[in-house]
Amino acid sequence: MTNQLNDCVSWLMSHTVREHVPLYTSMDIRVHHDRYVVVDTNLFPAGFNNIHPSDYPGVSSAFLNWLTQYAPKAQSILIVCEENTRNAFYLSHLHTLGTLLESAGFSVRMATFLSNQPGTPDKPGFCHDADHAIFHTDTGFPIQLWCLNHVLKEVAQGHYHADLAILNNDLSDGLPFMLHHLSTPMYPSPLLGWYQRKKSDHFDAFHRVVTALNNAHQLPVNWFSCAHTVCDHVDITEANDRERLAESIRQIQAISGCKVVFVKHDAGTYGMGVMAMSGGDDMVTLNRKGRNRLGTGKGGQAIHRYLVQEGVASTLTHNGRAAEWVVVNVGTQLVGAFLRVNDQKSELDNLNATGMGFVPMALSDIAPDVRQRLELAALIGIKAVCDEWQAVKGGNEWVL
Repeated sequence: MTNQLNDCVSWLMSHTVREHVPLYTSMDIRVHHDRYVVVDTNLFPAGFNNIHPSDYPGVSSAFLNWLTQYAPKAQSILIVCEENTRNAFYLSHLHTLGTLLESAGFSVRMATFLSNQPGTPDKPGFCHDADHAIFHTDTGFPIQLWCLNHVLKEVAQGHYHADLAILNNDLSDGLPFMLHHLSTPMYPSPLLGWYQRKKSDHFDAFHRVVTALNNAHQLPVNWFSCAHTVCDHVDITEANDRERLAESIRQIQAISGCKVVFVKHDAGTYGMGVMAMSGGDDMVTLNRKGRNRLGTGKGGQAIHRYLVQEGVASTLTHNGRAAEWVVVNVGTQLVGAFLRVNDQKSELDNLNATGMGFVPMALSDIAPDVRQRLELAALIGIKAVCDEWQAVKGGNEWVL
């Protein structure tokens, strides 16, 4: 078994175009006995604060190795982050990410749009009157976020220079016009934001990778992949459209034999627009509250396209709570792992919901066979992202 998995790792490394490997990724992995199934791949991860501190040196080293290879002259980094300034845990992630990059020898500045958020100090028009604001993480550390439009002015005036920008904003609301004026090389590319990336495209690519591994090394496809389909042009308030979704649910259950099916926003994030269904009838009879929950994504966006995905019942628990793995990668290297746990949810539920918590796990403390499967699952996801990127960039001139 170990030799087979090692052969799969070697195959992936030799078939992955290194220049297309993303700077960083994270994957949500559901465990069902021998299955380690990637159910989500994030290109703008927000969990560096959940990595075990013993793995911090390895994270800094991985960033240094990646950036030395792909941005060898880089010394100054601009992180373009979310406007999630009220989420103290996201701020803690940013603080950790910045600290790890600084430990690798880079100078770091963080900026966001700070555009139309009510409250203090990020009230509407805040960035017209000030250039930055101080916020605090969940553990009380101060963090300074710059107004991106002010940073652009400084760049234009020659008062600030960044050798590269790291995008940590998923661009669910679209590609901001001001990013067109940022001449600094940016990783990952804004072209991979949720305004045009689709989960279903990723999992189509993912399935092709595991099928190739099955052909080359007889790796069972369902060890790392799950059944999925997509349903488009949906108005969740319309009975006919809910019936179409119900048919997709029945199709996935017929293929996989799963007890539940996850219906997800096909271009979504933050655990929004996600619901577990025990069968097609659950969708047909969905009440108003459920329709509102499933029909609205991040920023209040209406959802009209859904990924319908086999529900993998988690056999992984931590202190009696349902759990799933989250792994964090820099380039092709697994640099951290932690458990998402939720004592309000069962093994069949979406754990990325109210009641969740995180348990940092030192990589050195993870059993070798478990770590090997986590690493292989992550590499499959990274290879799938590389294939997505090749398809997305096509002949577009704005590629990085």
